[in-house]
Amino acid sequence: MKSGRGASQVMGRDERPWLTIVLIALMLAWAQAKTPVELEKPTPKQAAAYLGTYEGWFQWNDGTAKQPIRFKLERVVATNGSRVELSGSGVYLQTGTQIALRCQLDTANREFKLFELDPVGPSSSSFETDGFHQGKFSAGYKGADGHWMSHGKNMGVLHLTRL
Repeated sequence: MKSGRGASQVMGRDERPWLTIVLIALMLAWAQAKTPVELEKPTPKQAAAYLGTYEGWFQWNDGTAKQPIRFKLERVVATNGSRVELSGSGVYLQTGTQIALRCQLDTANREFKLFELDPVGPSSSSFETDGFHQGKFSAGYKGADGHWMSHGKNMGVLHLTRL
């Protein structure tokens, strides 16, 4: 009889169980890192503080006339820590251009980035979406002031008051 590989090696049995355990532990750690952390859903009272209708104006820095606007933030989702993401819709009242809104809000300091998306309407072909409004909500979310930022430059001013 020849000596050689044993039956357990021929059948594929691993003689190094520690390696299997390490690989399983690494796969579980990687899967957990890739799984989004489920955060507490904002309470109705918290959501009511962020959500609502705002009216105001936007003005480009070149001195063009103020453009009256109405934004409605309708949905809130917790993202991480003190951050939430708000979404809704808006309209530039003079032109009738309608937009989707997505707002990243840090509730700890009320700072936001507000993105205007998917313009529809008479001036939608010339509507600027390559940037975002960056600013801060007032105490109690009664209003907001910010600047339109595009390519790292302040391009215009936003002022909103909650209705």
